[in-house]
Amino acid sequence: MNKILGFEPISGRIYKLRIKGKFYNIPLINIYAPAEDKEEDIKEQFYEELQRTLDRVPKHDVTIILGDMNAKLGKEEVFSQVVGRHTLHITNENGEMVENYAISNDMFLVSTNFQHKKIHTGTRISLDHETINHIDHVMISQKRKRLIHDVRSKSGYNFDSDHLLLQIKIKQKLIPVKNR
Repeated sequence: MNKILGFEPISGRIYKLRIKGKFYNIPLINIYAPAEDKEEDIKEQFYEELQRTLDRVPKHDVTIILGDMNAKLGKEEVFSQVVGRHTLHITNENGEMVENYAISNDMFLVSTNFQHKKIHTGTRISLDHETINHIDHVMISQKRKRLIHDVRSKSGYNFDSDHLLLQIKIKQKLIPVKNR
């Protein structure tokens, strides 16, 4: 708690938590993107609101956008500058929106950058307990992507959700906030 600079609920789908780092402050923007079957204008409004949130972050901060993007990302060459090689899918419509957002903001979907077993790559297990989807992701600026050393999903935690917990290893020390 003593490392948190602030928390801001932007909307029911976007929240921002800003943490004090030794070299950079780290805003974590947690998102819950509209599902694939939602109307196009709802998705566009969501990404406009996300853009406004990102634009308000101080430029020297290292912003990490993470959460349920409801996006299946593929290995298509056209998106290779923003997507790693370790994905489980072919890009869907929401995936294209996420990839275009990453391109326009010079970000990288670092959650696709680390090779793990399917159970540690997938982030959602369907109700049939057999289908694994990789729809939760982590994005960071291209120039700071080396700060993240690993992203993997962790099964076995008893949440009331069909999503798995994501573990992110960041090479950055956190320091206490003074004068709170």
